Parts: sequence; structure tokens; C-alpha cells
Amino acid sequence: MRKLTMILAMVAGVLATPCALAQEAGGGERIALVIGIDDYRALGKLTTCRADAEALAKVLVERGGYRADRVVLLVDGAPGGEGPTTGAIRRRGIQLARLAEAEDTVLFFFSGHGVTRDGKGYLVPLDGDAMTAIPLDWIREK
Repeated sequence: MRKLTMILAMVAGVLATPCALAQEAGGGERIALVIGIDDYRALGKLTTCRADAEALAKVLVERGGYRADRVVLLVDGAPGGEGPTTGAIRRRGIQLARLAEAEDTVLFFFSGHGVTRDGKGYLVPLDGDAMTAIPLDWIREK
């Protein structure tokens, strides 16, 4: 597996720090998968996750040195768009891993529900719950 510089930002509202880190991290291309989920099917509703993801995606392109075609935004409620389902997050994660080169910086941002089980962290996609969540280890491996 190729060695990549990866920035894992999971705290809602972090806008400036990932951009600064991405600029320092490497000389290659900058690629981002940005996810925000407010309206869960099986869990309670959240109020700012989608807006956080949309704002971060905008900042990455306008001030972070990311090309618009290299920032994938997955949010619930996007008209006609791909939602942040389990399948979509896994597909896009694999796509990013295949697209990235050794010098590239890959930013993964998730704002939504997360769970801890057996001492390990998991991200809950739009169509998921605590038992079907995506392991953080899987994301790191990709």
C-alpha cells in the first residue's frame, strides 16, 4: 500500500486548521472527502453537521488550495446528489485511496454521529446505526 499523508478531522466546526495542515503536509495534490449528516434515519437529528461540511468544502476550495473537482462533498438532503450512506462513504473512500499518489494530501472530514465499541471508534453513516457503523480503522487503512 502506498504511503499517504492523511489528515483526519472529525471535530465539527474545524475550518482553518485542516487548511493550514494541508498546506504544510506535502507537495502533491490535495484531495478531500467531506461528509456531514444532520437527518439520520435511525438516530436522533443533529443541527449543524451538514452546514459544517458545506462550509469546510467551500473553504478548502476558496482558501485551502484544493481544486473543486478534488473535493467530494457528501451531505444528507442534497438535491439529486449522492448521500452519505454506508455504500457511498465506502465507495468514495476507496476511490480517494486509488486516486491519491504518494505525494498527495488526503483530508477526510466527518461531522455526524460516531460511536465507540470495544475501545474502537466508528462513524455512523446516514443509513447506519451503532452496530453498522464504519470503523475508523478502515478509513485509516484506505
